[in-house]
Amino acid sequence: MLFNDMMVKVLKIAAMVLLFTGLVGASAYLTLTLLVSAEKTVVVPDLAGRDVVYALEVLSDLGLHIKVIGSEYSERVPKNHVISQDKPTGTEIKKGREVRITLSKGPRNIPMPNVRGLALVQAKIILEDNTICLSRIAQVHHSSGKKGTILAQSPPAGSIIRRGTCADLLTSMGPRPNTYIMPNYTGEAFDDVVRKTDLAGLAIGNLRYARSAETPENTVLHQYPKAGWQITDRQSLELVINRRSGPSDGDSRKQTTSGRLFRYRVPDGFLKRKLRLRMDGYGFSGDIIDRYFKPGEELLFLIPKKTRASLYLYEDGELIRTEVFDKE
Repeated sequence: MLFNDMMVKVLKIAAMVLLFTGLVGASAYLTLTLLVSAEKTVVVPDLAGRDVVYALEVLSDLGLHIKVIGSEYSERVPKNHVISQDKPTGTEIKKGREVRITLSKGPRNIPMPNVRGLALVQAKIILEDNTICLSRIAQVHHSSGKKGTILAQSPPAGSIIRRGTCADLLTSMGPRPNTYIMPNYTGEAFDDVVRKTDLAGLAIGNLRYARSAETPENTVLHQYPKAGWQITDRQSLELVINRRSGPSDGDSRKQTTSGRLFRYRVPDGFLKRKLRLRMDGYGFSGDIIDRYFKPGEELLFLIPKKTRASLYLYEDGELIRTEVFDKE
């Protein structure tokens, strides 16, 4: 009897435990179901034919993510527009989900762009934007074509080509330079040569000097290009001048601890003089001083040591002095 009563109690307790467990499980299930159903859903929009920026903005506003899974050529859909989407239009999905799209690379066959008259940099950008590679670039002198502009192209503009086709371009080098026959300056005084080259429009480039007892001081010993050679107005003349390696007596150059000083004093008088000092060397060719000086005023210019340079001093437009500085 006692045993039967205990068994009844045990069974009641077990039944209560099972009932409690079932209630807890059912409550958890109902709670989870309510939470899931409480998540907001949105309707997937139609993205077909829309550009990728529009698709990104619309999906972002709906709380959805976008992922580009590929691109294809399309004769109907423009470049960078949506061809297809993995979630059908009108489907309800929860926020935070991902919509995958395929973009268009545009038509495979396109008309060849017209790049004639454009700068080479601009032409390269246009060709690259149309998936056209650049094969060869040829250059030619042209009387009216600005240097660096496109004169001709192949394939011709407007012809239908496939993307990935390579193009050839012909660019302008500008007008053809004028040609001359190089005069013979050997044996002439350097000052006279400077005046003649100024009048002829020739530039004096590198200057060197050597010593020869058989020719007068400050005379041209050698020249390059040589006399009789055909030259252009863009070439420079190299000369070897007969002079001592150091400054001569009465020379306007003075030695300093940091370099060599070029000095010129404007003659006394009442009128200002316009002085122009031109330098060739030290990686530079051009005017370094060009202004009016008062009577008695000095022009000073320091040439660094270990520097080869040539100075040309003009007074009121007339060349009055030349100085050659060799490396020390």
